[in-house]
Formats: sequence, structure tokens, C-alpha cells
Amino acid sequence: MNIFPEKISYIELVERIQNYVNFEKPAISGDRGEAIEIIGENKKFKEALKILEKYAKNDKIKVVLLVGESGTGKELFANYFHRIGSRSDKKYLAINCATIPETLIESELFGHVKGAFTGASKDKKGIFEECHGGVLFLDEINKTNPAFQEKLLRVIEYGEFMRVGGLEMKKVDVRIIIGLNQEPSEWLKSGNVLPDFYNRIVGHQVRIPPLRDRKDDIPILVNHFVNKYSTLYEKNIKGVSDEIMHVFLDDYDWSFGNVRELERVIDAMIARADDNEQILTNLPEYFEFKIKAQEQNIKGIIEEISRGKNLTLAELNREYIKFKLHENGYNVSKTAKDLGLKRSTLQGKMKKLGVEVPKYRR
Repeated sequence: MNIFPEKISYIELVERIQNYVNFEKPAISGDRGEAIEIIGENKKFKEALKILEKYAKNDKIKVVLLVGESGTGKELFANYFHRIGSRSDKKYLAINCATIPETLIESELFGHVKGAFTGASKDKKGIFEECHGGVLFLDEINKTNPAFQEKLLRVIEYGEFMRVGGLEMKKVDVRIIIGLNQEPSEWLKSGNVLPDFYNRIVGHQVRIPPLRDRKDDIPILVNHFVNKYSTLYEKNIKGVSDEIMHVFLDDYDWSFGNVRELERVIDAMIARADDNEQILTNLPEYFEFKIKAQEQNIKGIIEEISRGKNLTLAELNREYIKFKLHENGYNVSKTAKDLGLKRSTLQGKMKKLGVEVPKYRR
């Protein structure tokens, strides 16, 4: 079984290792009855939550797409969707598609009949049948193939499917939340998504901002996680030092794990803190290593852009914009999106810095 392909990024490799479970028993979780606490005052974050709430309360919307990097809180949003939605009294299940190999995912979700394949000794209900009338969250949908997506599309469109090896069409009524941890447009360009499936699921979309775009929420999140793990480990931790908060706010971009990573760092710090320690002052060694790795990466990018020259900030801005324009085929709109700017804002900066798009590439 080829679990880790040759052409795979470091981040995706780590994600797959973290998700590696016993494939015969895929990771399925349900509503555990715990209170759902959505933490954040950032404007973009609250706008995303508001859209989610509108979708949740409209039972005619059968599929919702959550777009967000790993660790931004897609499962938290999905669980909240169920809690406040029209089916809060029905079953909720969550499954990470990356934890199930292609050969098993159809059997797990749609079920199978006796004799459908080696080891299928009896008929088995799939997750869709188990979740009939309720809400199902399918995370990391971009780890599935177009053949599976075609069958999932039929469930979305008509509420019907066949068990693996079966001939009888089954009917289900399930609200589906789909999690995607990359840009939808990039997923489409990759060729790993069925266009009809893509067009069907992108309509009702909620974009959860990464932590680097909601850093004003970091102090609130830090306080929450400090209280949570201080209680868990029975310690009297009050907070983190100013130096640690500076690292969290300014020195690290959290692009690897977002809120989940911040929580794990706080967890590790409190777990190893002295019993009489009230203010956390030391970061875990593994996290300091990641900060240094990020700094080296940034340094490498700057050297690539500046070609080793000692540039002023304005010159570096100009070269970086030129670098990104070239990278995007001189598409100003796409470059603005990559830089997190409005198109008009980027055009203003280009004019001010003397950056022009070659006429033949316009």
C-alpha cells in the first residue's frame, strides 16, 4: 500500500503521519455532548461564524464547504453547525478522509454486501446509513479521488447510493459538511477533483481565516488554553511572559498548525512547568526549532528575491511584488490575492514603487 507518495511536501507528510491510524477502524467521532466554545473576536473570524450560523439554520442547504488550513478549527465549526442547526437532536459523525485508503473509503461510507470483497463475511451498514437524518462531516475531501467524488455527488444530489457489491439503491437524508484544507481553485487546478462535484460543493462556502490573519485573537486563545491545561494538570498557571507573547504575536506565523498548534504549545509548556510556576517563560525545544526553521526559510526567500543585495525596505517590497507577479504570470488579480491585498491596493503600490506589467503579458 503506497501510503506516502514520492512527491509529497514536508507539511503533508507530517499530517499523514499524524493521521495514521488502524485503517481497519477509521477515525470516526461524534458529538460527545461537550459544550462548544467558539473563541475569537477577530472580524474575519466572526464573519465566517455568522455565515455558518445562517447555513446551519436552513435545512434546505444540504451541503456546506468549510475552507481552512489544517488546525484552523474546521471540525469545531462542523460540530457547532450541528449544535445550532435544524438537526441538533439527530446524530452527528465526523470522519477524516485522509485516514482511510482509497480501497476502503467507499465501503466505510456506503457499506458493503456479503461477499463484495475478501473479508466481507456479512452485510455492513455504511456511515451514511448510520447517520441518516443527521449531519456528517467529511474532512480533507481533497484526499479522495474523482471516482469516489462521483458517488458522493449522487448522495448530495439525490440522497441515494448503493453499497459496495450491492444492486439495491439505498436512500438517505443527511446534511453534509465538507472540509477542505487548500484553496478550492488550487484543488481544481490539480486535476484531483471531479468538476461537477467541485461546482456542486463550492456554492455554500465558509472560509475560516488562518491564525496569522487573526493574530488579535492570540491573547484570548492563549488565556483560554492556559486556563484549560492549568485545570487539567492541576497547576496554578496565570499566563505567559511578555517575551513569549511577543514570539506568538510577531515571530511566528503559525502556518504549520494554526490554532491547534498554539494549543499544543501551551499544553506542552504547562505540562512541564514547575508546581510553583505562575508565568510561563520557556518554550518547548521543538517549537524553538520550528521558529528557527521558519527564520531560515524567510531568509532564503529574501536572498532569492534580493539576489544577495543589501536592499532597503522599499526596494525589497518592489522586488517582492515583481517576484510574485512573475510567479503568477503577471496576473495582477491573482498576485493581489496571494499578497492578501485588494487589486486596487496592489496597483497603487506598483505605481508608487515603479513596478510595471510587461505589455505582452497583460
